[in-house]
Amino acid sequence: MFERRLKILLVLVATIVLVLLGRAAQVQIVQRDYWNKQAAEALKRPHTVPTVRGDVYDYKGRLLATDKPCIDACVDYRALTTPPDKDWVRDRAVERLKARLGDDWGKLSSRQRADMRKAETDAVLADIDRMWARLADASKRRVEDIKDTREAIVHHVQMLRRYAWYAAYAQAMDKETDTNVETTQWKKWLTEGGSDAPPVDKFEVTVSEQLEPHVILHAVDNATQNELGRDIEHFPGLMLRPGTHRYYPYADVGCHLLGNLARVKLEDLKSDPNSQDPLRAYMPNDLIGRTGIEALCEPSLRGSRGRVDKALGDEAVLGNTPAVQGRDVRLTIDIELQQQIQTVFAAANLRDSRGQVFEENAVLHGAAVVIDVNTNEIRALVSYPTYDLNRLDEAYTQLRDDQLNDPMRNRATMSQLEPGSTIKPFCGLAAISQGVLGVNEGIECTGYLVLDGHKYQYGRCWVASKFEGKIPSVAHHPIPIAHVGHDGNMDGYLTYSDALERSCNNFFE
Repeated sequence: MFERRLKILLVLVATIVLVLLGRAAQVQIVQRDYWNKQAAEALKRPHTVPTVRGDVYDYKGRLLATDKPCIDACVDYRALTTPPDKDWVRDRAVERLKARLGDDWGKLSSRQRADMRKAETDAVLADIDRMWARLADASKRRVEDIKDTREAIVHHVQMLRRYAWYAAYAQAMDKETDTNVETTQWKKWLTEGGSDAPPVDKFEVTVSEQLEPHVILHAVDNATQNELGRDIEHFPGLMLRPGTHRYYPYADVGCHLLGNLARVKLEDLKSDPNSQDPLRAYMPNDLIGRTGIEALCEPSLRGSRGRVDKALGDEAVLGNTPAVQGRDVRLTIDIELQQQIQTVFAAANLRDSRGQVFEENAVLHGAAVVIDVNTNEIRALVSYPTYDLNRLDEAYTQLRDDQLNDPMRNRATMSQLEPGSTIKPFCGLAAISQGVLGVNEGIECTGYLVLDGHKYQYGRCWVASKFEGKIPSVAHHPIPIAHVGHDGNMDGYLTYSDALERSCNNFFE
């Protein structure tokens, strides 16, 4: 009986051994290439390479917008999270102690090192907390703004991790998505997180962005660089690194036309048509064209990120997808003509009916559009007042609150005005060309339409509509200065040029 049981046991053991040997042979010989590939994929640490936005030129090839080198204030990702990464903080504490104590560090007992490490860890955490206030003060921003930037960066990195998880999951499933998960669910999970996705924890990978610094303050000036650089050793994870920022060589010229960049919002992430492409999709903390040409030509100006796959714990490059720069855009605008017209708005000489200047360097609010009649191309699209596009971030609050001048309004496209006065020049030219009116013949404006001696309440001049009851008389255009007759006309008798200057309704009725 015993021998029989022993034989059965030996057969079972032999069978198991044969199965294991067969499986080992299958893995190591038959499927060797497959598992080598899987091992290489598991060791990959993906790293994204930023792209460069396309340039904008006027129709003569003059540069209007470009990406320019700058210095950014960056903070290590492991200090951005809440709370900061414990292992990273402990390593920084040990580095400080070794730098401060030198060889004496190794002579301390284990208990002494542990106590000093704990105290220094607390000091590192306190310095990280102080760092956010210092960055806000140096950049003249609110601490809440710095916090929003930190949260956007963390969200950005988490999205990159989810893309990496999804790629690993899709590869393991040998198909693009799980059959039980809708595409919309994946899109929501990639942008917002949540639990509406397959359990992918076992496919979790570490992306390079979790181990690298990220931009907190973009394009800091020399004074801020010097201020932060003096105390940089007291702020764990802070470093000053080269970067790029959007630069507008003509500053405030064409600012409304060119528009501006702003950080993406959740709505942009949800509506992104390239959300399934990790190299093209928007990430939190990315910039997007928000207004003007920057927004209109966003699909062309925006490039594609690159990707470098490195071996985990090594600098060996396993794969490289170069970044693709955005395409350049050429406008029909003549920027020098735009600048000349803007100068007129900024310093105009106001003249009376006799051509005498009664106010010098007057600042005008308004808009002007110049069209090439041969090609129907717009050569200038001016709105005034303007602002410097290069200083928009720091001056935004002041510009937004300036309700008197409203400098951020594009008066050439956003102001909805009745087009009635645009026909006045044609009415006057028609009357002159038909001999109904002389070039310098004056017509009296009493403020009201008068036919056969009857004054009508409709068809009033704008002076009567706006100032009746506020000034003694609305006749003869006393606003802004009283009209003075010329070319043989009495005071208050407007010629064609006078009527255009004062936009007189009664003259053209």
